[in-house]
Amino acid sequence: MGTNEAAIIEILSGRTSDERQQIKQKYKATYGKELEEVLKSELSGNFEKTALALLDRPSEYAARQLQKAMKGLGTDESVLIEVLCTRTNKEIIAIKEAYQRLFDRSLESDVKG
Repeated sequence: MGTNEAAIIEILSGRTSDERQQIKQKYKATYGKELEEVLKSELSGNFEKTALALLDRPSEYAARQLQKAMKGLGTDESVLIEVLCTRTNKEIIAIKEAYQRLFDRSLESDVKG
């Protein structure tokens, strides 16, 4: 199956986060598949990472970045500082909720280590 990368760029980058969420829902309703899984199978490298990041809600993207920064040996403190110190209280609450939902763990417990 050929991948029309220009169409993917146009569709995902020219929409708001809420519109991209609607696209994901309509794709699943129409084709019975998760759009993320299809893109993972069709794309690779930085283009894949970017397309998948665009399909996340901002709070989900931030939660994934935080988890990645704390995963394995060592912690990338610069990511923690950037994400947690540049968001409003409302955004941090949304990130904490997304983190719990995505990883079944609390952000606070992972930050404390």
